[in-house]
Amino acid sequence: MFKSIKFKIWLSIASLLVFIIALMYILQIMSFPAYYEYMKTAEIRKAVDTIEENWYQDNIKEVVSDLAKEKKFYVQIVFTALPSLSFTTNEIGKVSTDTLSKAILQLKGDILTSQEGYIMRALESKEINQKALLYGTVIAKGTDDEAFIFIYNYIQPMGTTTKILESQFFVVTSFIILLSIAISVFISMHISKPIIGINKAAKQLPQGKFNVKIPKGEYLEISELAKTLESAAKEIEKSDIIRKELLSNISHDLRTPLTMIKAYAEMIRDLSGNNPEKREKHLAVIIDETNRLSSLVNDILDLSRLESGSEHFDPTIIDFSKELAEILKRFEILTNNYDFEIEIEENLFIYADKVKIGQVIYNLINNSITYTGQDKKIFVRLYSESGYARFEAQDTGEGIPKEDLPFIWERYYKVQKNGDTHKMGKVGTGLGLSIVKNVLELHHFRYGVKSAVGKGSLFWFEAPIAQLKENSFATEDN
Repeated sequence: MFKSIKFKIWLSIASLLVFIIALMYILQIMSFPAYYEYMKTAEIRKAVDTIEENWYQDNIKEVVSDLAKEKKFYVQIVFTALPSLSFTTNEIGKVSTDTLSKAILQLKGDILTSQEGYIMRALESKEINQKALLYGTVIAKGTDDEAFIFIYNYIQPMGTTTKILESQFFVVTSFIILLSIAISVFISMHISKPIIGINKAAKQLPQGKFNVKIPKGEYLEISELAKTLESAAKEIEKSDIIRKELLSNISHDLRTPLTMIKAYAEMIRDLSGNNPEKREKHLAVIIDETNRLSSLVNDILDLSRLESGSEHFDPTIIDFSKELAEILKRFEILTNNYDFEIEIEENLFIYADKVKIGQVIYNLINNSITYTGQDKKIFVRLYSESGYARFEAQDTGEGIPKEDLPFIWERYYKVQKNGDTHKMGKVGTGLGLSIVKNVLELHHFRYGVKSAVGKGSLFWFEAPIAQLKENSFATEDN
């Protein structure tokens, strides 16, 4: 619970609230007396500045009298050269004259020796039990108009005021705390609720529940997280479907040849072991099924390495024309049953992985052989076009419907005569075109297919032509 986002948000808001309340208490309650004294001092100094500004005016006594009345001050002006001009204005009521006279007398000497030119002292009048501030300074120093200014003012007792403020503070603080707790709980739950919902939805994905509803919330970041999880759920669902189909197809492909191998091995053991002619036929079936099984396993391993990115990639300059001619020799055994029409432009060099490009060529030619029409014609071409070496493998079979063309590069995707897809055909492993796609994308080569129903299909890819320049090869793109 203490690590939950709900608790963390609540704790953050509560901590901020406690800090603000503590700061307010320090500033408003604990610092109030000192602040009050500071304001009183500033008020007295401002009054002295006003007297200094009007010192040489004829109505200086009226100015002093008005200030004393307005601020409730006791003001005494003592002229040094002409004591008879001295005057006093009292607007604070009862004053302890003995205490004040002694303080003023002592203050005179201190003012003359003070570097600041003024002195502020706090006094306590025992007669009236009142604290006060006494400010003294000298004006027009060194002239015939030199005079001492003394301002005396009571400091009001802060005890009652402070208690009132404290009482109000605690009432207001209690209300704020309750309100803040409610708000912080609401905010924390409001933010954490969609996240908790997203977490619950995410936990259902490993259970195969990909259509679970994911709450988006009102905040942009949470909404984006929900959208990302929805997208991930769709991709996981696709991967899960592909995985199930792959396992189903692989199990079917493995089971069929294994069943055949087992059946013919038993036939050799029980029936044809001593009959050379039948034994050879049965062994031929076992060899064919073993080759098919080996081809399937190899294709699965090749595709797995390509899709995981762990396949070793070793590109080099190869003679594409020569490599194609060598691969076509493997199909010479089929020339009695198939009509190959071959066009190869000589001396076309490309930069590619020789083994993998050979695998692409073999798969595309083999695909054309598998799906060619009744005329058994296969067209294989290699020619240059706009700086590219273009390879084509064409058959005369039934062709592929336009709506199926984008999906033929997927694993085990095959177009059936009855319209069903994603089913294994009778020939091949169903992985050839997927391997072709991955290898060509690894090389960054362009590729595609042209097909029309009833007219066959043409598979192609293009690779930049590499040219010999100053004893080194470089592609025309460079």
